Order: sequence, then C-alpha cells, then structure tokens
Amino acid sequence: MNSWKFCLVVGMLVLFSVGCSRASMEKDIQLSGTVKTFAEKVVVNGQSNLPEGAVIQASLKEEGGQTAREVTEKVAKDGTFSIVLKRPVLNEEYELSVAFLPELQPKHVERVYGKKGENIKKSDIVVEYKRNGKRYRGIMLYDRIFANDGISIGQQTILSKEMPAKLPKP
Repeated sequence: MNSWKFCLVVGMLVLFSVGCSRASMEKDIQLSGTVKTFAEKVVVNGQSNLPEGAVIQASLKEEGGQTAREVTEKVAKDGTFSIVLKRPVLNEEYELSVAFLPELQPKHVERVYGKKGENIKKSDIVVEYKRNGKRYRGIMLYDRIFANDGISIGQQTILSKEMPAKLPKP
C-alpha cells in the first residue's frame, strides 16, 4: 500500500474513533417532578437518573424576574430529591425553575458531566446559558406557582420543559 493511502486510512480511523468516543462521553439526563403548594410552602418532589450527591437548584422568581427564593438540595442514592421553598407573599404569582447546573456540582458529578456541562447529551430540557462570560449546558424545568388566597387547598402540577401560561385575571 502506498504510504499516502496508509496515512489516509489511519487518519480516517483516528477521526472516527475520536467522534465515537465523544458521542459515548455524552450522558443523557432525565429529570422530572411534581409541584404541590400548601399555603406558603412550595414542595418539589423529583426523580432523576443523576448520581447521589448531584445538586438540584430551585428558584422562585417574581413577575419582574427578581429572584425571591433559591434553594439547593442533593439527589439521594435512588435519584430522588425533595425541595421545599417558602414563598414570600401568599397571594402573589411566581415562576419556579428547577435546574441541574454544572457549576454547582461536586467533583464526582463534575467528572461525569463536565465542568461546563459539555458531556450532557442535548435534549428538549437542556438549556445553554452564559455565566461570568463562560458558556454552560444544564437542565431546566419550570412551573408557575399561582397566587393563593389562603383558603384554597393549593395546586398540584408537574414540572414542564416550558413555563406554563399565566392564569387570566378575574
């Protein structure tokens, strides 16, 4: 075989193996959950395929986008997590986001998904964002926390890949 043909074949094999190893490094993250409100408490019970100790962050935002509450919780051995947030004002509506953010992860989780989430396989719940000038890839789910008059029993909903629409004003 000519040396240039040999180099071409070897080069193609190297490129193919690099492409295959990159694809095999990407990890699919599954994340879901339910949301229940009890007076001022917002309770998120979630399931994931994340390793024990992975950090999940939940945030409540006011209508103007200002963060009202932010809580982090670690994933249990079976992939579940439970987060309780206290809403500041009972009769106000909030936007809830529940996220797996690579910059919050401990080292053993970072090794799997990458420092910037570069090993997270793209899906419909993957978000790409910038923080401090760096690009990241994470997972984000949403729900709308409706105002409560203090008399009604609250809401029972599920996390979604998009923020649910606001309720019409009465």
